[in-house]
Amino acid sequence: MKYVDICFAIAGVASPIVLATAAIIIASHRPEYSHVRNTLSELGMVGAPDAAWMNAAGIIPAGILVTASALAIYRAFGTGSWSITGGILLALGGACLAASALSPWRGAPMDFTPLTNKLHFIFAMAGFAAISLAPLFFSLHARGTASLRNWFLPSLAAAISVFVLGFWPIQGNYRGIFQRASLGIFYFWLSAICIWVLIQCLRPIRPLTTYL
Repeated sequence: MKYVDICFAIAGVASPIVLATAAIIIASHRPEYSHVRNTLSELGMVGAPDAAWMNAAGIIPAGILVTASALAIYRAFGTGSWSITGGILLALGGACLAASALSPWRGAPMDFTPLTNKLHFIFAMAGFAAISLAPLFFSLHARGTASLRNWFLPSLAAAISVFVLGFWPIQGNYRGIFQRASLGIFYFWLSAICIWVLIQCLRPIRPLTTYL
């Protein structure tokens, strides 16, 4: 399982790289697109230039990679009700991110007539809720585990920040900034923990003879 954990931890580090790279490349082909005003979903909405590439090479794989990382983080934190809940929520958040791209938005903003738009909205909201709650549950597990206590405050701060920025009620013309700030904090937390997991997995184990 050690090598499986290594692969899944690398997946967590790779997810933001995949998503950011796809967004930057696709947005560069759309002069009217603004990273300040527009959300990532707008790069993948039906009819947008290169939307299929944004979904297939950006949002969907990024979500799958987040889901994969959940097992490595759960195993590194250890068993417990808080930890397993955090792992489930993290996996759910990644799955919802991918699912939102499998049901891309159609037509005008806030038009919930098409079924795909309803599904997109549900997956997007559920995904942001899940990625804000996952660090919270891992922080609660860390608080009660001496070897993990250093992760308590960073995880708690990440949970609060992701939720507040992701669900801030008045975003105006800065929806893109709020979404990217929320995702950025989440990914910073995820990458930091995945790198820590990698260090734990790659740390050499001293042979028993050194203690004799």
